[in-house]
Amino acid sequence: DDGEGVNEDERALLFEAFAERRSRTGLGMGLWLARRLAELHHGTLTLEPRTPGTRQRLTLPVQR
Repeated sequence: DDGEGVNEDERALLFEAFAERRSRTGLGMGLWLARRLAELHHGTLTLEPRTPGTRQRLTLPVQR
């Protein structure tokens, strides 16, 4: 995205269930659930800093 981005100290916390950023509202389940689904499919979901914003990278294995 091209929003305000996520501070490095908040990045790891966003993958915890019910986590909230100081400036946001919501249940805090979105990234936790997305990462868990990726892991169930032997993949990964990470956040990477970008100017501006944050990049979400989903990596899934190719099955042949």
